Amino acid sequence: MSQLYHIQLKASVSETYDLSDKTVHQLDLTEILPEDEMKDILKGRLQERGYEEKEPGIWSKQQEGGVEVNINLENMELTAHIKEEKELETEVAVRGSGYSRENARNEARNQLSHAQDSAKEKLDAEGQKLQRQLTKQLEEGEQERLREVNEILQEVYAESLKRRAGQLGEIMEIHESKEQGQYELTIHVTQ
Repeated sequence: MSQLYHIQLKASVSETYDLSDKTVHQLDLTEILPEDEMKDILKGRLQERGYEEKEPGIWSKQQEGGVEVNINLENMELTAHIKEEKELETEVAVRGSGYSRENARNEARNQLSHAQDSAKEKLDAEGQKLQRQLTKQLEEGEQERLREVNEILQEVYAESLKRRAGQLGEIMEIHESKEQGQYELTIHVTQ
């Protein structure tokens, strides 16, 4: 009579996923004053909005959800970047049987290998799902980021126009209004 051997093997399967995504927008700064003066005004407006100069010419701000917003004044680019590292882990257990210990061990190893491959595929699918969620999170804040940068640029243009008007003559009156997303600036100058 032969004896049946059973061997149980367990393993942990883990993968680390570096998830990231970014958006890049080119900004345009029409020259009303000399470029350096306009960029100085822009720096002041960025600072007022909570941006900090991370390195020379690059102003940065952390937004909700881990999104880092950078405005590069050298190439006039707005970059929003999100980055996250996730480690996913699962356990697999298999049982091999055979009429010898060696056969039972070999069957268990084969089953364990297949179970680990299957678990890794599931982890990869979960990693792809996390990447899509991260991308969606970045996209959800895109309109708000663009709105904020457009407001900042609008303030830079307004200040530049006021300074330029001051160079043309004596400013008698300045009238600014915002209605339904429209900005109007009227400057009366005497020469």
